[in-house]
Amino acid sequence: MNEGLVTDVPVSDARLSVHAHVDDPIQNGGIRALWRSLLGWPREARQSRPRMQVHVADRQGQNVQCVETSDAFVELPLAPGTYDVIVKLGTTRRRYTMTLVAGASCDLHLRLEGTA
Repeated sequence: MNEGLVTDVPVSDARLSVHAHVDDPIQNGGIRALWRSLLGWPREARQSRPRMQVHVADRQGQNVQCVETSDAFVELPLAPGTYDVIVKLGTTRRRYTMTLVAGASCDLHLRLEGTA
């Protein structure tokens, strides 16, 4: 599997961007969150970010791209067409079917709730 960010994409290609969001209970407020922030909880939580897996297959079921990363963002260049996309983040799994148009980009946002 590839890891990283693709930056040079020909205009004729489409872009699929996947954004992983891990909710930070500190931002949700409350006494419990305050104590955890004082004890260093956010730093530890960010270090244990779950890995994100992105699998892209064409309509015939052939794998086109497979990426696994600990980054919160992945950008994939794809030929225009219709794809089945499976995104896994921690124990969260989402499946999408999407049609990508030449020169356009599609953004997927996957949210994983942290434990408070």
